[in-house]
Amino acid sequence: MLTLRPLPPAAADHPDPLLGFYYARLSAAWSGGAIVGARLLSAMLCAGAPRQARRLGIPGKEAGWIGGQLPVAHYFSQLARRGVHRLLNPSAIPLVASRLKNKVSFAAFLAANKLPAPATIAGTTDLHSVASWLRGLPSIVVKPNFSSRGHGVERFQRSGQGWTDSRGRTVDETALVGMAGRMLAAGGIVQAAVPTLPRLAALSPGALPTLRVNTIRLGNGEILGLGLVLRLGGGDAPVDNFSRGGIAVAISDDGCAGEAVAKAAPGKIVRLRVHPATHAPLDLGDLADVVRQAVAIAMRAHAALDAGYRVVGWDVGLGATGPVLIEGNWNPGHQLTQFAHAAGVSQLSLGKAYLEALSHVPDDDWLSATVLAYDLVRMRQPASARFTGDAEAHASLPPPYRPAR
Repeated sequence: MLTLRPLPPAAADHPDPLLGFYYARLSAAWSGGAIVGARLLSAMLCAGAPRQARRLGIPGKEAGWIGGQLPVAHYFSQLARRGVHRLLNPSAIPLVASRLKNKVSFAAFLAANKLPAPATIAGTTDLHSVASWLRGLPSIVVKPNFSSRGHGVERFQRSGQGWTDSRGRTVDETALVGMAGRMLAAGGIVQAAVPTLPRLAALSPGALPTLRVNTIRLGNGEILGLGLVLRLGGGDAPVDNFSRGGIAVAISDDGCAGEAVAKAAPGKIVRLRVHPATHAPLDLGDLADVVRQAVAIAMRAHAALDAGYRVVGWDVGLGATGPVLIEGNWNPGHQLTQFAHAAGVSQLSLGKAYLEALSHVPDDDWLSATVLAYDLVRMRQPASARFTGDAEAHASLPPPYRPAR
């Protein structure tokens, strides 16, 4: 994973309070050589962007997405957010040991803390165990470890004596067990698919809809749940990621649904009134109760993490029997948050909490922040090695969650 911290021309007088604070602290911490390098990096990464976006440090591709959807002066770019999150979440580094990047460790974390989650199998290469675990399940989701944005995720539905994937292709039981076993051997996980909340089924036909809840631990230890966005599958894909055709719906802090947005080729944001695949009206009705439940679960999960995680973007699945935790992101993206709410992060209550949390980052962490940092994630690291030093936390877990020794 590559972290870049460019300094845009507007660093000294940036109009956004959150980004202005971030760039000012970096400038104060760095010596002349680092500042020159950061400015050169900004010029290189933002070449080709319109003048105002270039001055603010926004790459051309992202500037094209903005296209009048939200105030460019307050846009929290993907470049800025990784540098910010690396400061806010020191416990996420190294990534291979992070509970929120390693899907096997994350499943174990949820089980150990009795947090609602899909039934999961991980850390075994025994095909008999895999076949036994699959027996009776109507649908499963297979996920590679360390993947993001839904890459490599596959959903399989039981059909007669066999299975079908999300594209309608037939897979027999033996082949599926073998494929699942190979994914587990490579460090991935297999989960029972969670049935969708009935009222949202027509609005997310291929994927479990999730509520993105950004939780922030303030300096006094209080945890807030803010920046809410409902994510719906845009077609038959097994994921609801914005980058994979998903739909984002703004949800106010009190649970009211707003407008729906999606990405459209070539790199434009469109606002939707009906679902593009099912043509069902994007009228979500009253979601206040389920939103409150989902936010409460995300806040409970954040409280179980150590203090080195100040900001987490949780994906809470809206299932038929209640919300379940699907994923926790140490480096949550805010494109869908900003486009759905038609506002920059700092214009939302989320931004005020970010600024408060960032103000409590120790001076030494600012001084050690670098213009460029790289972390190697070994995608196929054996499951047994992945839990080195973590055995005690997992010793009491039931067999499906216990790592292979």
